[in-house]
Amino acid sequence: MQRRSRPLLLLHSDLQFHDRVRRAVGGRREVVDLDGWEALRSSLRTSPPGTVALVDPYVADAEVLAPSLRDVLRDFRSATVVAAYPFGAAQYGDLRTLGQWGVAELVCIGKEDSRAALLRRLRALESRPVERVLAGLVHRSLHARARALLAAAGETVATGGQTPEMAAALELTERTLLRWCARADLPPPRRLLAWLRVLLACDLLDDPGHSLSSASRACGYAADMPLRRAIRNLVGLEPRELRQAGALSSATHMLAQELAELRVQGRERRRAERSLVA
Repeated sequence: MQRRSRPLLLLHSDLQFHDRVRRAVGGRREVVDLDGWEALRSSLRTSPPGTVALVDPYVADAEVLAPSLRDVLRDFRSATVVAAYPFGAAQYGDLRTLGQWGVAELVCIGKEDSRAALLRRLRALESRPVERVLAGLVHRSLHARARALLAAAGETVATGGQTPEMAAALELTERTLLRWCARADLPPPRRLLAWLRVLLACDLLDDPGHSLSSASRACGYAADMPLRRAIRNLVGLEPRELRQAGALSSATHMLAQELAELRVQGRERRRAERSLVA
């Protein structure tokens, strides 16, 4: 599995805004300047989950929202795209349209683009893909430790990490992480990470603009065969069947079943342990 850094994609005509974005990031993330909508499409096909795109919604016409932005958001529904517009340039109807198209956030240049404001928003947006794929799993039947471990697994996978990186992020040894997963009625760390990697890939596979190959590269696989094999082993379907059925919902359903079985096994194990003590 390849380690991936999450870039900040920048497609904007305001060069002063470029400078403010770079100062806000401060070397924490690579800022990739793009020269058009096709370049944005190309970058979104291979960028890892958690990548944020900052775009000028009026590129090519200062008075009309770019139809190419609408098309990008239609084809890459999982993408985290922020529309940055000059103060006073956007009408209320345009802002409402951008929301309907699917932009993740709006930034008003000249009012909301200070270093602190930009950094706060970018950090909040990084976790959106993980939050989205976990939305169908994180509910009241999972206690706080299980939810924290799932979130940590998702963030680890988003940057191509493995068990050592997940343990380090939680300030645990790998052996302690293994025990924590068992006590939380979760799969062992290696299998948990494999599941989260598949969920993030399935989120991309639900995008019309993603192929199996591009979803594989974006999630850190060297080729599409390892992802194909992981989907087959964990979900029990071929990628084409999975996409037809709804990739993310189908994979989430299968993982939810596995977690339910582990909770039953965990209750039985703890009941047996209590009876031995008694």
